[in-house]
Amino acid sequence: MLKRHNTISNISMKKEKILIIIPNGGTSVPEELAPHSIVSDFELFMFSDPLANQLFAFQKAAGVVDSLISPLFIDLNEHFSKMPPSYTSGVIKTETPNGKQIFEEGVSPDSIASANILRRYYFPFHDAVKRSIMSEEINLIVECRVNPAVGFRNSSDSGVPMPLVRMKYVANNRGKIYETAPKILCDFILSGLRESFKNEPCAAEFPFEISEREMRGEIALNNSSRIPFISLEICSSLYLNDNHFNPDYMKADQIRLKKLNEKLWNSIEKGARRFGII
Repeated sequence: MLKRHNTISNISMKKEKILIIIPNGGTSVPEELAPHSIVSDFELFMFSDPLANQLFAFQKAAGVVDSLISPLFIDLNEHFSKMPPSYTSGVIKTETPNGKQIFEEGVSPDSIASANILRRYYFPFHDAVKRSIMSEEINLIVECRVNPAVGFRNSSDSGVPMPLVRMKYVANNRGKIYETAPKILCDFILSGLRESFKNEPCAAEFPFEISEREMRGEIALNNSSRIPFISLEICSSLYLNDNHFNPDYMKADQIRLKKLNEKLWNSIEKGARRFGII
């Protein structure tokens, strides 16, 4: 069984002037919602960003902010006003990304429960991000995500094979479109990622891309600093495959994860250094 507890976030201050944010790597169910959940542990695992908290735990980063709470229940990148029952896939979700009901029939958090959940899990995470930006001299913020091999049914990428690596640097804040980082910075980092992953068996099948699709997540939109902010997404096929993953135990090859962690960090660090911000 997966652990179900309510730890919110982790911050560790290290070396380079890069802040890493991992919003969706948790698999814990909030204790207020656990008695009414009907999702399996496998769904809990697969509908998170699987093993992202381990994959992106870069030891040389100035800071890492993550969450242990499953995004299947609380989406830290949604606006806090998007509450059930008006939204089934808002900040507190009532449906999985494939459209399955999350809670027992007729059960949904009421306004009091929802407000308490936001107070305990959502706002402390965003406060931790703000404190991390303010407490250290940060020159780059990287939000790290994991995509499935094929987009989930209720997503904007429904049924579409996902790229091996996708980066974003454009945000849409309620109609105002703007760059959150210079595109050339993404070019430098992506160049390193192409080199690092060129020998991967899936590299020929899945593309590398810099997307101009706007980021709409609250983490990017709430970044009021002038610090460059980029989104880095990798495809789970890099490690959730027959060679490196046991679905019966939901365990991945630790050596594989460590190697991926090193390749990802080296590419981010080299790209940032080439751009001249660290």
